[in-house]
Amino acid sequence: MFDGRNTLYSSSNNYNSNYNNNLNNNYNHENDTEQEAIYMIKTQNKKIQDLYNEIDRKDQEILEYQKHLTSNENTKLQVENFKRQCEILEEKLNLYDSESTKKTAFLNEQLKQVSN
Repeated sequence: MFDGRNTLYSSSNNYNSNYNNNLNNNYNHENDTEQEAIYMIKTQNKKIQDLYNEIDRKDQEILEYQKHLTSNENTKLQVENFKRQCEILEEKLNLYDSESTKKTAFLNEQLKQVSN
């Protein structure tokens, strides 16, 4: 004999079971999506941190280059000062040489006069 209550109860159980499975599947899907989102965020955070580290490294390189440039500028100034000092010394030597030549000529002239 057909009992509608059993069919209705069985149908209700199937519906509840399907509903629960769907809820579980939705939960699992949402959980998977959430885990994927968390993974993506962590990956992006890692990339951002790597970029910050790269910026810090580049900043250090720039500081080193600036130190070298400053050192090179100081060396350039020292070389320019040394060149000026050499030019001044050369001028003084030329003056001394010129004076020495004049004195020598004068003394030679006096020697000629004394020996005559």
